[in-house]
Amino acid sequence: MRPITNLLPKPLFPVGEKTNIDLIIEQMLKTGIGRIGVNLCHLREKLKSHLSPYVNKILLSEEEEILGTGGGIRRIAEKAEADCYLIHNGDVYAEVDLERLIEHHTSHQFPITLVIRAGGSDLGIRGGRVDFDGTGYTYTGIGMIDQRIALNLGRDLIPSIQDIVISGLIYDGPWFDLGSPEGYLNCIDHTRGFISPDAELTGTRIEGSCYIGARVRIRNGLIRNSVILPETTLPDGAKIENAIIAEGSFINR
Repeated sequence: MRPITNLLPKPLFPVGEKTNIDLIIEQMLKTGIGRIGVNLCHLREKLKSHLSPYVNKILLSEEEEILGTGGGIRRIAEKAEADCYLIHNGDVYAEVDLERLIEHHTSHQFPITLVIRAGGSDLGIRGGRVDFDGTGYTYTGIGMIDQRIALNLGRDLIPSIQDIVISGLIYDGPWFDLGSPEGYLNCIDHTRGFISPDAELTGTRIEGSCYIGARVRIRNGLIRNSVILPETTLPDGAKIENAIIAEGSFINR
């Protein structure tokens, strides 16, 4: 997603009126989770500033260098003691029922539960258990892991757990990878977009599902199925389609 991610980390990508990380945090808090760990590395100061309203609800773990998915989970487990941890990638949009996930994990007595979805060839499922030699399913980036496993994870999550018996919870709802232009634009289409009341769009036609942020400026143009991030000024008469644009940065689907 470069060059957009040179300006904005993926968890801060807007989805509707909020950012993706806001949506994840709100989902987690609704389950009764008391504290949420967030790993920070790329553009950490922007994330820290954005997360300041949650100061009593989150634990920030700053990485001087990227620890990987497994290493990041381990760092949080070292800082925050708990029987188990709910994990959710910050660049994934999904509508997983997290209360159901917690109930599934605690009732099935497996040390790890992965939420998986049909498609891909990463893994399979057999008798409710994840089969890393199988096919037809892929990991969603969401799951639960017991503390004793979390404290011993290596840098990468999946290689660290392939010898462990793991429960698989199949999810067939909306799921989008915000780490690709297509995934992000499809997410905006699914959530039906958002147009800020502070955008200046005189004479401009809006078609399809678009996100248009605050203080975007364009006159007599056309925006179709696109994302225009806040504070972006576009040339008069510009025609934008299937694109993600920030001030000085542009990506096509």
